[in-house]
Amino acid sequence: MTEATTATFQRVGFVGLGGMGRGIVRNLLRKGVAVVVHDRDPAAFDGVRADGAVWSELPELLERCDLMMLCVSRAEDVDAMLVAPDGPGARRRSPTPLTVVDHTTTNP
Repeated sequence: MTEATTATFQRVGFVGLGGMGRGIVRNLLRKGVAVVVHDRDPAAFDGVRADGAVWSELPELLERCDLMMLCVSRAEDVDAMLVAPDGPGARRRSPTPLTVVDHTTTNP
């Protein structure tokens, strides 16, 4: 049997604080994970502020995190964040590799 390898992420970012995203963020926070969050509607932050989440604008979130989880409603939103030539993902300059987990339930 081989020993399992687990990655440790120091800075976790989460984009999308709707019903599903908010629940995931709260669970991470309960488990002791520090989470930096963003949503296109800043008022959505109110749902996780008291739990210990920290707000960040999207470009800064991408620079601050080495794991980013997405829970947005459209594949186009994922593309705009990560692969659009003028999007925040294209401007990311952090030397730390970024791992992305897409919880979005749209086209892959």
